[in-house]
Amino acid sequence: MRPVTGDELPVTGDELPVTGDELPVTGDELPVTGEVPVTGDQPPVTGDELKEYAGRSLLPSEWMTITQERINQFASVTDDHQFIHVDEAAAKATPLGSTIAHGFLTLSLLSTLRPSDWPVLEDAEMVINYGLDKLRFLQPVKAGSRVRVHTKILAVREKGRGQYLIKSEKTMEIEGEEKPAFVAQMLVLIVGKEPAE
Repeated sequence: MRPVTGDELPVTGDELPVTGDELPVTGDELPVTGEVPVTGDQPPVTGDELKEYAGRSLLPSEWMTITQERINQFASVTDDHQFIHVDEAAAKATPLGSTIAHGFLTLSLLSTLRPSDWPVLEDAEMVINYGLDKLRFLQPVKAGSRVRVHTKILAVREKGRGQYLIKSEKTMEIEGEEKPAFVAQMLVLIVGKEPAE
């Protein structure tokens, strides 16, 4: 694989091919906070109450600064040392003007940038990452940027006794940027404890 030059890098999400069901790409389309009338740690909910969360926007996550150190650590873990991520001097000479986070680094932060009002199923034993339905990286995240994630629960489906599949739209906001870093439809499976016989 040959190195990518600065002239070949997309500068904005406008250059990315998005077809079919378009995903939101502007800051105006980010979920509005405060649509769920509860905040902070949530009391456990029943399966029926969990289903009522479909269509709700939750509180945004806390802000996180994407440091060059974090980018370098991710490069080491994934063996992706492309200059645009780790060589600050070379990256500064590109149209982007600085190093940028790996797209998969930003995506991996979904596990920590969670809403404080995410519903907790009573008697839940575990939550399993079930994958993604859709994903578009729309705007590079430059080193030093602050990001947070907005969550809207799109659907809640009971898959089996005590098991619920939640599909949510995750939008990573970049502070001061009109377009988000990415929009993803994420799936998680909540598994409840087996009832005693």
